[in-house]
Amino acid sequence: MKKTLIPLFLFISFQISAKESIVVFNLHDSTYNHTIEIYAPIDGAFNDRITNKEAKFSETKSKTGFTYRYDGTYPGWIDVSVNKYSFRLVLLPDNTINVDLYPDKNTEDWVIFSGSNAEGLKWYHDWRQLGWRKYEEVTNIFNAEKQNYQDIFNEVVKSINSTVSSFDSVALVKSISKDFQKTVKWDIYLTMYCDVINKYITIAMGKKYGEISKQDSIIISDILKKILDTYPPFAKENMLTPAGFGYVDRYLVSSRLLSPLDKKQYINEFGQYKLYGVLPPEILKIELGISLAYEYLNNGHDINKEIALNIYKTKFPDSQYYRIFQEFQKQADQSSKDVNKRENKLLIDSTGISSNIKTLKELHDTYFKGKKLFIDLWATWCLPCRAQLRYANEVDSLAKKYDITLVYISIDDVKSKKTWIDDIKGLKLYGNHYLANEILLQDLKTRYFKNENIYIPRYFFMDENGNMINDDTPRPGALNELENMFKNSGSNKNVK
Repeated sequence: MKKTLIPLFLFISFQISAKESIVVFNLHDSTYNHTIEIYAPIDGAFNDRITNKEAKFSETKSKTGFTYRYDGTYPGWIDVSVNKYSFRLVLLPDNTINVDLYPDKNTEDWVIFSGSNAEGLKWYHDWRQLGWRKYEEVTNIFNAEKQNYQDIFNEVVKSINSTVSSFDSVALVKSISKDFQKTVKWDIYLTMYCDVINKYITIAMGKKYGEISKQDSIIISDILKKILDTYPPFAKENMLTPAGFGYVDRYLVSSRLLSPLDKKQYINEFGQYKLYGVLPPEILKIELGISLAYEYLNNGHDINKEIALNIYKTKFPDSQYYRIFQEFQKQADQSSKDVNKRENKLLIDSTGISSNIKTLKELHDTYFKGKKLFIDLWATWCLPCRAQLRYANEVDSLAKKYDITLVYISIDDVKSKKTWIDDIKGLKLYGNHYLANEILLQDLKTRYFKNENIYIPRYFFMDENGNMINDDTPRPGALNELENMFKNSGSNKNVK
């Protein structure tokens, strides 16, 4: 049986802040409102959940850009969101980068990099934009080789190395520093091997081909050990990279196959995150921090956040995350008070839209005759839905400006009614809320989803007469496009 060696890749973690890096953002299209959000490392680790800096631009401002200075831990991975778009920067000491933004372009060149390691940033940005397609070749290998697990691994290693080689080729002829090259390559390896580990775990757990033989189980275990030995899950540099959090998670899942975890170390108060207790302190601080951030930002119900926060304080009192969570808890307490004051802004019907409504047209004619509706089809368990709900305040403001009524229809099971109501209040989703009944769900599936599964989030826009103007509108994150749609929908008595 042929064995494959994964190339051992030595990563150098800089962990210094001697020289700041400068990023100059130039906004070339200021026709409409734009928001640039920056997510910089927290506690020296990658962060893509908590905004560190936000810059807003509107048509009334002449300012078309700003300068961002970074003097944190290096290498600094910075996520940047511009309306519906996002990209990622890799900052090294003393870098100067220019980012030209054209957010209204629907082409690949909406963001252009110049300055330090510009060609490397472009290559990495293009690679990220491939989305699921960057995993397609690995998936095809798994499918083609069927159950020849060692042969699969041999081919997978070749495929991943080929991707890295294409980046190396660019680095040879372009002005890309060695440190930038090493930083990006480490993230590529972790990203791709996360996917590989996940696929092998699925097979080992019998979810792909059913129960596997003892010999195959040994082969898969050996492969997982080889990957984890080559790219150690507890390496401090892992948490600097975007793929690090997921890689540690994959390690924990695979450990159940390789050797049992010590359940005595579990932190039971953290619910589904309790097994993070087996991690070394520096990794534990980041993993718990990221997880607790998710719970706060998404009004999660998996853990008691106040109890979890006190445990986190005891373990990591000097953590940047802890100081952020203190503010989050204050906001959560205030939010509860605000919602109680504004109960008249919420209408919650948990009876399956009065159990009789069969279509969106009927919903309009029964409850909202003469009103334009923006309808958000969502569910409490839907992560992409929650990501869009972060723009709820902005959508609420647009709705008032253009005299549009907001309607939220959840496809949650009626058993989740309490979670649904808690989320509406916790996320401050002011508007009209309904749980969809089975008849309405079937009509939605037939009319708008070609009798296939209902994919959410999905947004609808209806005119005053209940006619469907758009059955797949721009998402709330694309506020400019959403406002254009509202603006062009006819008379708007509230617009001055």
